[in-house]
Amino acid sequence: MKKIFAIISLAVLLTCFAACKSAGDTLAFDGATAFGEGRYTDAIALLTEADEKGLSTYKQFELDLMLAECYLKTGQYDKTIAICDKVLTENKLSGHFRAYNLKGLAQKYLGEYENALDSYLLAETLQNSVADTAVLYNNIGNLYITLNMPLEALNYLSEAINLNPDFAESYGNTAIAYAILFDFDSAEAALADAEAKGYDKVAEVQEIIDKYRGFDDYLATSETEATTTTQY
Repeated sequence: MKKIFAIISLAVLLTCFAACKSAGDTLAFDGATAFGEGRYTDAIALLTEADEKGLSTYKQFELDLMLAECYLKTGQYDKTIAICDKVLTENKLSGHFRAYNLKGLAQKYLGEYENALDSYLLAETLQNSVADTAVLYNNIGNLYITLNMPLEALNYLSEAINLNPDFAESYGNTAIAYAILFDFDSAEAALADAEAKGYDKVAEVQEIIDKYRGFDDYLATSETEATTTTQY
């Protein structure tokens, strides 16, 4: 009788345990849906509660990385970094590529450019899908633009485009890198490619190109004026 009672009690406990876990998975699913719809504040609340309830189907690092990206999208960069560090500490390799990439983005937004580059380069050492690697190379290229290193940027951006020829943002960043080098024909061509791929920041990049073109014109005018003055 005691043995039967113990078995029944264990079954009840397991049922309760499974129910608790199921609640967490349901919340995680709802959080993932909110994330996919761009409702990042709602997603944070749902994913946080899912974490508290416990998971059975969802992997912990997957929930953590989704939460980290939600914090990134809402400008809470320190929280993004903290969660990425948690993933990197608690998992041997699972999720490390995405964690380093997200951490690098957050560090860039915080102005921690050298730290961001370190994170990106660590991500580069890890195997991942072609599409995700293209995104990483685009991010590295964008960071090199911020660091005013356009040649280094172009190296990574060309690799991003080779991996994913339809990645519009890489063409936009390429246009900026060429503009910094005062190669306006290449910049305009890259921007035209970006627009053809559906890039949504054509006007902003065109302003950047025009700014550098104006600066180039100013330099040319200044040099002409200096030469004329010398001749006098």
